[in-house]
Amino acid sequence: MRQVSRNEDLDSDLLDSLVNYNGKRFAWILRKLRRHVFDEVARPVIGVWGLAYKKNTQSTKNAFSLRLLRDLHGQAEFRVYDPRVKALPVEGGAEAAEDRDGVLDGADALLVMTDWDEFARADARTLVERMRRAVVIDCTGVLADVCLGRDGVRYVSMGRGVWPGDVDRSGR
Repeated sequence: MRQVSRNEDLDSDLLDSLVNYNGKRFAWILRKLRRHVFDEVARPVIGVWGLAYKKNTQSTKNAFSLRLLRDLHGQAEFRVYDPRVKALPVEGGAEAAEDRDGVLDGADALLVMTDWDEFARADARTLVERMRRAVVIDCTGVLADVCLGRDGVRYVSMGRGVWPGDVDRSGR
């Protein structure tokens, strides 16, 4: 689409901004995974909630979740759950869980990629009890009410910093 705009001498500033913004969002996810997971655990188990590009769809076209599974293949064990997306890509190397909380067992981190309503109904106590390390990296903010201020949960969300008590404000 950007190339068509250029070929037709049309203004592509908005499209360029969107592409740039999406690139920064994906880089943010990688930075937070490195800082809060990979820097602390050699070969982590990462639970992923949400494969769909956005909630209320089963489309995975251009989904960050699938790109992440491909880019980090072999660096971690991934367990994934999405209420609508049931077929996993072969190249992702992830294990599908039967239900939302099935990805939590023994996980070193939970990565929330889609803001499904059922994720907002999660329980912080369940996260702490079932996960090895209750580190939640929430790309959508859907777990803010569940996790913010909860003892035993390190909550990282785009635009919110890290809770509780993290002093790293470097953006790493």
